[in-house]
Amino acid sequence: MAKKIALLIGVSEYGAGIPPLSSALNDVEAMERVLQNHNLGNFAQVERLLNPDTVAMRIAIQKLFRNASKEDLLLFFFSGHGITNDDNHLYLATRNTAKDDFEATAVDANFIQTQSKNCYSKRQVLILDACYSGAFASGWHTKSIGVDIKKQLGAEGRVVLTSSGATQTSFAQEGATLSLYTQYLVEGIETGAADTDNDGNIHVQELHAYAKSRVQAVKPNMTPDIILDKEGYNILLAYAPKNPEEQLRLQLKTFQFETAQINKNGTGINRITKSAEYFAQNLGNGVLLEMVHIPGGTFIMGSPKNEEDYSESQSPQHHVTVPSFFMGKYLVTQKQWRLVAALPKVKIDLVSDPSNFKGDNLPVECVSWNDAQEFCARLSQKTNKAYRLPSEAEWEYACRGGTTTPFYFGETISTELANYDGNYTYGGGAKGEYRKKTTVVGKFPANPCGLYDMCGNLY
Repeated sequence: MAKKIALLIGVSEYGAGIPPLSSALNDVEAMERVLQNHNLGNFAQVERLLNPDTVAMRIAIQKLFRNASKEDLLLFFFSGHGITNDDNHLYLATRNTAKDDFEATAVDANFIQTQSKNCYSKRQVLILDACYSGAFASGWHTKSIGVDIKKQLGAEGRVVLTSSGATQTSFAQEGATLSLYTQYLVEGIETGAADTDNDGNIHVQELHAYAKSRVQAVKPNMTPDIILDKEGYNILLAYAPKNPEEQLRLQLKTFQFETAQINKNGTGINRITKSAEYFAQNLGNGVLLEMVHIPGGTFIMGSPKNEEDYSESQSPQHHVTVPSFFMGKYLVTQKQWRLVAALPKVKIDLVSDPSNFKGDNLPVECVSWNDAQEFCARLSQKTNKAYRLPSEAEWEYACRGGTTTPFYFGETISTELANYDGNYTYGGGAKGEYRKKTTVVGKFPANPCGLYDMCGNLY
């Protein structure tokens, strides 16, 4: 019986002279999530290998291709550093690969090509999210994707998707947890946006074309490539969510909210009514998690050097383009946290009631970044939606809400607009109240996007 089998390798740590690559392990986790989802990738076997040494990586690759049957669909995914020698020959770096001896300590692309060519499987997909990954084409029989051949479900062949050309580096988006190419591969599957012909199926060519277009909108000089043998571009890789855009459109509702602007002296507050779109995720027991639609756009990330409390970590200022996404309307409450903490464990245990200040509608506190990741993973598993933490760029874009001032309500801050230690002042503002505790979510005016407590309360 035909099976869908995947090997996902991520390398974030290396030997001397090669910088770490933090996004690699996150790339593997994201790919694993979509491939294992029965409604999307529906892969029967997904093995992940994190920070392997050279021998372990070669053995895993050999086993993947050696044990496959003729009808199996194989997927090999690598996220990490790619290195080329003077002959433009590609090597994939491992945990013990050092810059000065990479040809002896990395996995040679020829090794992977040989294993692939000797494999019985007639359907093979190789995805390389690495610098210079386009150099993998050397020695392969390739075929232009421009040939007009009618799509076939389950077409045979081999296909290699690469995040960059043979002489290019790959990128991670500013503040993002995933590398750029993998981010849009995952997005194309999870949202169904890669199903360009709306037939409910996502073929390799569709997925690559979607990811390439999204990548080049952010990094025009980065050119993901596709390398083909036979009709590999027609391989059916995943299924699109059932009518995702229509489902989302039906879920979206409009709400009105009050935002505010304050003058430089903090003496005058102008309150403004605005509206935004959102959907409500039912967590059970009548508890909802409201997610606000943040339209995509371009903004100036960072702070000018003449801004009060400026730090070097906020410079240089630069333009960043952010695709649309959804963000929680409020800080996660303790009631919401308890419900999600009671869901089946994904990776780590969660304390159901970690907060110092107790209250169902108070924000949850005393949680780590790993706890927050687990919260998102459990929520994703329950809902079959992809919940994650925002990237640094997404968070700043959403927090600013189109403003360029130090705070989204103006040049200064007031305890009428946020919960913070009012004994301290900023700019021309006056001292205010110090509440010495968290406040219920939604107590203060929202920012221009309709998000609450983006300044103050917990942070």
